[in-house]
Amino acid sequence: MIRSFRSPFQISLLINLIVTLGLAVIAGLAATAAIDGAVERTLREEIRRDIALLTERTQDRDVLPPVASLTASLGQRLFEDGGEDAQSVYLLVRSDRSTVAGNAPTWPPGTPLAEGWIEMDAAGLGMGKGILLARVEAVDDGFFLFVGRRLTARQALIQNYVPILVGAVLCLGVVSTLLFVLLNRRYLRRVRAFNRVFDRVRTGEIAARVEPAFLTPEEDELSTLGANVTEALTEVARLMRGLDSYSQVAAHELNHAVSIMRDRFLAAGNTSAAQEAEQLLDLVSHILELAKIESTPGYAMQPVSLTDTAASVAVLYADTFEDRNIRFELQLPPDDRMEILASAPLLASAITNLLSNAAKFAPGGSTVSLILAATDRHFTVTVQDGGPGVVTTSIAELAGTGRKAGPGSHGFGLRHVQAVAIRHGARLTLANTNPGLKVSIAFVRPT
Repeated sequence: MIRSFRSPFQISLLINLIVTLGLAVIAGLAATAAIDGAVERTLREEIRRDIALLTERTQDRDVLPPVASLTASLGQRLFEDGGEDAQSVYLLVRSDRSTVAGNAPTWPPGTPLAEGWIEMDAAGLGMGKGILLARVEAVDDGFFLFVGRRLTARQALIQNYVPILVGAVLCLGVVSTLLFVLLNRRYLRRVRAFNRVFDRVRTGEIAARVEPAFLTPEEDELSTLGANVTEALTEVARLMRGLDSYSQVAAHELNHAVSIMRDRFLAAGNTSAAQEAEQLLDLVSHILELAKIESTPGYAMQPVSLTDTAASVAVLYADTFEDRNIRFELQLPPDDRMEILASAPLLASAITNLLSNAAKFAPGGSTVSLILAATDRHFTVTVQDGGPGVVTTSIAELAGTGRKAGPGSHGFGLRHVQAVAIRHGARLTLANTNPGLKVSIAFVRPT
């Protein structure tokens, strides 16, 4: 049951309720036992004193026999407290259980004529119902005295005191529960504020910070966490600004130097070297773009439809495949936009890279397929071609091959797609289909 509670405050609240109910039960049982024991001890002592007074030898002992003296004493007791609902019960009987005197009509059936303590219902004596505590005492040869007291005091105390005690414990439990609820609300309000900051950062708003209102002056654990998060985000923003500045400067300098080299090669009539310089410019631009994707969350994240993005990219590449005599197939799931939180430009660039690779390596007359599928847990984008495939399905090894073969190989395009997949929490997989290569990006389906 506790596993269904996720918050520490919810677990504490459940434990508090269980402990409160347990204490209420224990307090009720303990109070009942204490009252019962105290009343019983008091009544036992009172009954003993009463028997001692009744059986005490009087001044008339030499005139009256003990039983007659005892009967006279009982008569006085019954005059003070008689009737079937009397609080005190007296009964003097012979050994054959015949009544000599007393306010009880008959000896209780099944009760032996032996000295000892008895707790029974007064109805067994022919009196009004109610539990009583009594003692049987042998007073003379063949005579037994029964003296009892009703336990109405015990019942009254239990009926009045125990509910009050249990109610007080429950009230304390309610008060503590309310305090837990208030603390839980305050705790959750601050945690939600932190989560909103993380959500904004995840969507590319690196300037998001924890609001000062949620950093209490007491500097508790959550305040310390919030201050640390703010400091960390500030440092990340500073590093990003430095990286962005360095990247811009590096890109400008490299582009300027390589552009001059390309122009000189063209002026000298060395078109081959000029083309290689042009490829180098593309390669530098591509590497800088990868570094920006992998090191910064600067791209704005918002709800994006994978089907719409894929369809728009497919329209742009339809003519390319037709010019190369490649049959192109687009398979989209019916009635499912496959919406995720993403950067539309990055998704489009990833799908563009996959289709570009397929167009480069698929032979004429073959088929290239762009397939989107939805399962309970994932949205999958797959591009499959009929080309020669790859020597390895490891992205890192393909990137190494790309550095040797130039930007026209599989490695650099797939390295870009992998960076986009990582940025979106997706998984990129490669599989040779002999012939051909199947590349899939599996995005986690939003709940």
